[in-house]
Amino acid sequence: MNSLDIIIVNYNSTDHLLNCLRTVEKSLGDLCANIFVQDNASTDSVCRILSEFPRVILTQNRHNLGFARAVNQALRKGAGDYVVLLNPDACIVDNFFETSLSFMQKNSGAGVMGPRILDNDGRLQNSARAFPTPLTAFFGRSSFLSRRFPENPVTSRNLLSLKSDGKSPMKVDWVSGACMVIRRKAIDDTGLLDERFFMYWEDADWCRRIWKHGWKVVYNPQATVYHYVGGSSEKNIFRSVIEFHKSVYRLFDKYLDSSLSFLKPLVIGGLTIRLFFVLVSNLFQWSFSIFNKRHPKFSDTQPQVLSADIQLPENKIKILRIISRLNIGGPSIHVHLLTNGLNAERFDSKLVTGKISPQDGDMSYLFHYYDKQPIIVPELQREISLRMDMKAFIQILKIIFREKPDILHTHTAKAGSSSRFAGLLCNILSSHQVHMVHTFHGHVFEGYFSKVNSLLFLNIERFLARVTDVVIAISETQKHELAEKYRIAPASKIRTLELG
Repeated sequence: MNSLDIIIVNYNSTDHLLNCLRTVEKSLGDLCANIFVQDNASTDSVCRILSEFPRVILTQNRHNLGFARAVNQALRKGAGDYVVLLNPDACIVDNFFETSLSFMQKNSGAGVMGPRILDNDGRLQNSARAFPTPLTAFFGRSSFLSRRFPENPVTSRNLLSLKSDGKSPMKVDWVSGACMVIRRKAIDDTGLLDERFFMYWEDADWCRRIWKHGWKVVYNPQATVYHYVGGSSEKNIFRSVIEFHKSVYRLFDKYLDSSLSFLKPLVIGGLTIRLFFVLVSNLFQWSFSIFNKRHPKFSDTQPQVLSADIQLPENKIKILRIISRLNIGGPSIHVHLLTNGLNAERFDSKLVTGKISPQDGDMSYLFHYYDKQPIIVPELQREISLRMDMKAFIQILKIIFREKPDILHTHTAKAGSSSRFAGLLCNILSSHQVHMVHTFHGHVFEGYFSKVNSLLFLNIERFLARVTDVVIAISETQKHELAEKYRIAPASKIRTLELG
């Protein structure tokens, strides 16, 4: 039997690491392997892994050496015919090693094999990619443009795993170092990881050099790994962002033709601008996390750790429905029927609503006999108030971040505008993609406000319609008005669903 070295670099992710090792041992079965854990000065008691896994070879570095240097430490110690690089926040599916080694033995020209990598919710991580170009900064795996428009031609060329049929191995430029299987002979020919990359992009550089030395890099979706993204990097998110951009420039500079050296200032300027915006967005998310820690009543989320007994994600579609208030009228009845009437085996529905004004009749009694009660945002009120409306927006944004719905379904004008702006911001800042649906129960484009304000609201709705996946009209007449008279959205985006 061919020998196997498994290398895991850990940094303050020991809880994830324990689960990772459990799945590794379960998947190994009777296979023999050396398991190297290279710890980069963690402070979360990494030694506790030895009580459960005494045969693990643990190296504790006094300082954080970075990913590439820590991997190279273990590569020099090991002598296995095959090496598996694995992140500590990954979980191995039962037949992973058997499938991977069988593939490598049958395909002698493959220097590297990358498995299909899934998020912990079962979504494809697109771990097989083309070598980066300047457009990768805008159409990378987790960029807003790729998440919002996943089938655009630039993303399709960059994220090669999108072209996979889910069964057949395919040659790709490079695969993610979150999990890759490398042939020792390819390492001997190519050399170790470039230690100038502290973290990020060392895998792309390694695969490029492996290709250059005559070996193939192959994406094999028959082998599967689950990966909780950011288990280590989120411990120091700001340094991670900075190191990411430093590695981008290092990769660019390493392979830049000398005749194009005049581009360096442009690239440095572009990366600096990108770094600024990414840091600002991460600061925004960090502020929310700090707020939630100090005010736990607003958040019931707990850190996610993948289980050793991996289960396929549930197929329930999470719907977060938002309406301004449950006053007397058709919209309240409508959201009541949708929230409580959908098939509970397929849908997980929650309703968010605001405070009833004294002059409005209250229909919240519709929910009194159900287990799921609406989430009340008191700041979401009928009256226009900049202070209260901003508070409502922040509360809605926090709820979206907390619930992570698949679909955000908004009703009525005020809740529809603030909630879709919050959904758009969530899609920009978060890797979780929220699909947005808005139902027009009426509109405020004529007869409610001055011509100036009406025009303002009209243009806001036109903008929001661009980022809304589906617009629902409650009659064909209303659909005609939205598409033809007010030009809110093209008729192809509008669906007619009559109430009742």
